[in-house]
Amino acid sequence: TVTLKPIEGGTRLTWEYVVGGYMRYTRTQIAPAVDKVIGEQLTRLAERLGPKVSAEGPMAAPGMEAGR
Repeated sequence: TVTLKPIEGGTRLTWEYVVGGYMRYTRTQIAPAVDKVIGEQLTRLAERLGPKVSAEGPMAAPGMEAGR
C-alpha cells in the first residue's frame, strides 16, 4: 500500500508491503530477498523524487541512508 498524505511543505509517502500466501520458503529464508527488492524500488523512487529535508532533518525509511 502506498499512501500519500499532504503535510506542511510537501507530501508524506508511506509504503507498506505485506508478503503472504503459499511460499516454498520460510519467512527467514525469503525476507532478505524481499528486503533487497523493496529497498531497490524505494531507492529508485527516492532518486526520482529527490531528497526531502524537514525541520527535524533528513527523512528516510528505517535502514535507508539519510537524505534519500
